[in-house]
Amino acid sequence: GARGFRVTNSARAKAADFYDTLGVSRDADAKEIKRAYLKLAKKYHPDVNKDEGAKEKFAQINKAYEVLSDDGKRQTYDMGGMDENGNEQGFGGFNGNPEDIFRGFEEMFREGGGPFGGGGRSNQRSRQGADIQVQVQLSFMEAAKGCIKTVMVNVDKECEPCSGSGAQPGTKSRKCTYCDGKGETVSSQMGGMFQVRHGCGPCRGKGTVLESPCKTCHGE
Repeated sequence: GARGFRVTNSARAKAADFYDTLGVSRDADAKEIKRAYLKLAKKYHPDVNKDEGAKEKFAQINKAYEVLSDDGKRQTYDMGGMDENGNEQGFGGFNGNPEDIFRGFEEMFREGGGPFGGGGRSNQRSRQGADIQVQVQLSFMEAAKGCIKTVMVNVDKECEPCSGSGAQPGTKSRKCTYCDGKGETVSSQMGGMFQVRHGCGPCRGKGTVLESPCKTCHGE
């Protein structure tokens, strides 16, 4: 018969600990999580609650919020890749959609040739529009009531001479002949049992190469 993945009750319970700590469901959105955190933080903050155990409870609440308020950490936690202390761990205790396993392997093969050697090109597709993250120190009351902070960030701006194309004005891009414009190459491993995808090195995963890179930004 068909084979499937079975998630044990113990794995589910373990993955749900942080949700239980904040008293929210596993599909709670960011606003619900923040609302629950602020409510509990006010209740158990050591400056407000002098009961024995309040300090430990407050620490648990903060750890839960630290993980669940971060999309990346929350996804890792939901997949069972993080223990009850918020520390990342290996593949053991996977908890989540089985498709995520194969998606993870696909990305690993795409970016670095996978665990079977492969070598080859390890460049991945270029990604634009990455998020900018800034750490800001807040007091408890600022976090609880909300506040406005001014922060300074460094951002990349479009190169004026090439208008962000990376090509020297008057020239253009052409299809990469190494990958035939696909941005990646495929090689076989273990006698053809596996096909491993690699980001194309010459075009850096873009599928096109510049006839003449911009002299100002050097094609970047």
